[in-house]
Amino acid sequence: MEQSMIKLNDIKSPALRRRIEDALHNAEMIKHELQNVVTVKTPVKKRIRQRSKPALNKLEQEALDTLHSRFPFSTFRPHCLNLEIANGTWLCPDIVEFAAEPPLRIYEVKGKQAWEDSIIKLKVAARTWKEFHWWLMWKDDLAWHSQRVLP
Repeated sequence: MEQSMIKLNDIKSPALRRRIEDALHNAEMIKHELQNVVTVKTPVKKRIRQRSKPALNKLEQEALDTLHSRFPFSTFRPHCLNLEIANGTWLCPDIVEFAAEPPLRIYEVKGKQAWEDSIIKLKVAARTWKEFHWWLMWKDDLAWHSQRVLP
């Protein structure tokens, strides 16, 4: 099926031609205004995956502050290691202390109700990574406590 096109000059009625011209002009004006007013920004995909949340939760931050006050000459880095403790099982320690003398001390901060699997993971990590000194930290009421996790 062929379509025939009618040119604007072929329309005999001046009133009809003027209405069509006005409608086309208005359509162009609306299109131009929409392009100026409505700017659709498509989100750009990030090239680098990064965390936007704070690195430490409230309890871990309190523990870090306590460690800074106990060991003012040591450097502490939160969540800076990712250690494989078994096939497909990883542990990212809460706080790592880079002291002047080795070995590294690694602190895991737990709340009052630490889950059994997190304690088991900590024990397995201490046995797997014997070159580090592993510590469990927790808070009772207002005092901080720590216990060395033996390999």
